[in-house]
Amino acid sequence: MIDRRHLLASLALLPLRAHASWPERPLRLIVPSAAGGSPDVICRILGGELGKALGQTIVIDNRPGASGNIGMQEIVRHLGGELFKSMTGSFIVHVPYRGSPQAIQDLIGGQTDLMFDNLSSIGTHIRQGRVRALAVSASRRSPAFPALPTVAEAGVPGHAMSAWGGVVAPVGTPAALADRLNSEINRTMNSPALAERWATLSFEPANGPAAQLFELARREQPMWADVIRRSGAKVE
Repeated sequence: MIDRRHLLASLALLPLRAHASWPERPLRLIVPSAAGGSPDVICRILGGELGKALGQTIVIDNRPGASGNIGMQEIVRHLGGELFKSMTGSFIVHVPYRGSPQAIQDLIGGQTDLMFDNLSSIGTHIRQGRVRALAVSASRRSPAFPALPTVAEAGVPGHAMSAWGGVVAPVGTPAALADRLNSEINRTMNSPALAERWATLSFEPANGPAAQLFELARREQPMWADVIRRSGAKVE
């Protein structure tokens, strides 16, 4: 299983445009997944609480499909492709994919023998005994499943991989506004009022400045580029 240990389950975009009148109109939060999925649930919880803190409505804009790539393309369109490339080292490429809900059903139904998924998506099925969890891919055990070993503990030394996501804003967002959003998002994600809800979702929020998110993306890009090269996967 993949363990979430970072800010969100997906990249998101807020606001649509930075302008002098903000926050006099609603902010748009793009979620690259379908309504009801774990990224959507997390973003709706965040959006509701963040809206209260900012005194403004936050509209959830679901853009599902292609394992998040359709939503990511929309985010990059507003974020700015060159900035995204400089941040991650790559552009977004649309690759068709069946998606987590269908993959889970295939696993339960016996059409699939093994899968990696996020605990916030697969956790309920583990608790209900519908699937058998083998290990957590992160560097440490999940508080939600303390008896479940890590992949490294289960026999693959050095293995450590976590699913993560963050919140990004369009190019040109004033620094003062970006700083305020960062501060309010960090405060909201780590508020005691939401701690139980995150635990139920097997989701672990993390604080940090924007530079920390950028550094994480830069650090992981070479690792995944190497994985893709060694896998022999090609874009057709």
